[in-house]
Amino acid sequence: PSPLRRSTLCSPNHNPNPHPHPPPLWRTAAAASHPTGTTPGTREFVEGRLANVQSLVGVARRGRPLAGAVGLPFAPAGSDPVVIYGLVGAGTGTRGVRPQAAAASGARPVVATGDSQNACLAAAREAALAGGGTAHVVGGAGHKLLMAAHGEAELAIMHFGTSLWDSCAPGAIVVANGGRVTDLFGAPLVHLPGGELKNGLGVVASAPGAAARHDALCAAMRAEPLALQLLEHGASAEVAAGAQAVEICRDLDGRPLSASAIGAA
Repeated sequence: PSPLRRSTLCSPNHNPNPHPHPPPLWRTAAAASHPTGTTPGTREFVEGRLANVQSLVGVARRGRPLAGAVGLPFAPAGSDPVVIYGLVGAGTGTRGVRPQAAAASGARPVVATGDSQNACLAAAREAALAGGGTAHVVGGAGHKLLMAAHGEAELAIMHFGTSLWDSCAPGAIVVANGGRVTDLFGAPLVHLPGGELKNGLGVVASAPGAAARHDALCAAMRAEPLALQLLEHGASAEVAAGAQAVEICRDLDGRPLSASAIGAA
């Protein structure tokens, strides 16, 4: 997609308020949206990896990330802070000069991942690298997602501690740039208020052109007993040898339903 010009969303004098006559898609987003905002990367800040600290503002419409702005407040000395933004269906853009992410030294594909020792995530990394490649350990959920958005990693796998406010803004940028964001099983993330805020089924992002790798990883996780255990709160997950279908009961918004919710109904 072509770069998204900031002038299509904001007034020429760089006033942060929406343009008096915003494009139809932006008007629709404003009329039926749920904004999120956060500053993730606490561990990155404490441990001094300031380039991975971000300020996130995302907009979701009908449960799907639609627009996002990712601020990089700790720019290199002498540089202004950087904002990376995107609108699904319109493209992405950058205000300022984004610092180049540290390149992974090794063979492609690159899988951006954290240092979690979780057995299920270890299985996901192994599946993602089944045909070879390099695991690139990096912190910050938003940072991993931006690596996928910009093709610096073919796949990004988040740990289970991320929440909807971590995935909304950078997830919109990934999609606006031609990539994908799903849970470990290949289903879209549901960004709506009033429900579960944790991304309990994991988060996988893929770069533009890496859809086949994304699909292969999610197919492997649908056959992974450790991943199927994540579904036990919402469905009966019988572990069988080899690949199998996975049924998840969901509500109309796409959230997995728990057994207790079904019983209460």
